Amino acid sequence: MVGLSHYFSRRQQAFWQVDVPYFVKEPVKGEKITARVSNGLEEVIMELSPKEPPVAGLNYLTWKLDETIHRLPGSWINEESRGIPVLPGQYKITLHYAGESQAVYQEVIADPRFDFDAKIDVELYQFQKSLNRIRLELVTVLNELSDQKRSLNRLIESLGETEHQALSNEAKALTKEIEQLQYKVLGQPVGKQVGAWQTFEVTLAKKIREAERKFMSSHQLPSDQEKELITQSSQMLQEFLGSFFTYLGDHWRPFEAKVSELKVDWK
Repeated sequence: MVGLSHYFSRRQQAFWQVDVPYFVKEPVKGEKITARVSNGLEEVIMELSPKEPPVAGLNYLTWKLDETIHRLPGSWINEESRGIPVLPGQYKITLHYAGESQAVYQEVIADPRFDFDAKIDVELYQFQKSLNRIRLELVTVLNELSDQKRSLNRLIESLGETEHQALSNEAKALTKEIEQLQYKVLGQPVGKQVGAWQTFEVTLAKKIREAERKFMSSHQLPSDQEKELITQSSQMLQEFLGSFFTYLGDHWRPFEAKVSELKVDWK
């Protein structure tokens, strides 16, 4: 595999993405190309992996000039979806294929079609990063709750109509408690539609999405009111984490200890 950095200036590309070229002499069956994008601080900000394996000859790997974004459940994603747009600067793209690695460098410049103040881009970027950290904490907890719910369903199915009916009932009660925690931040689900949530209450998910709309499409310095969205989201997250850790200590962990004594395969 050979990275071809000089091709960057020879291929017509959209302003919001770059096609990273690489050459494969002989494709290796079952191997796929992957890439890691690093910023000037050597922090990995994006990992890329095409669905299709490379072919013999010249190939391209698309990077949308963005950083990884942590998405809430039910977020709409399509081919044009992006993460956090990166700031102008030099980025290293390290390609990995069949045990080989090749690094190429890409210089990202401000969109020449618009004359925006660079300070605005930096401040919007910083606010998006703050929002992403909030999403990461929230998504991590929501994923843990989803895993616990799946484990409880397996346990309930495994126990069936046995002498452990009391434990089964306790598992069902825990499932409902998990759902209440989920509803607290996501709102009530819409019927049986998977991943769809709605509520008339001001939930953490609603507050985050409101902030997303403000910062993703704005080209102005955030107002005090918009900055307050980050503060409110952070406060609501801390309140939710308090409820989650109380649930863990008072209900989930004691239940785990009880089930472990039965030596049941439920996770």
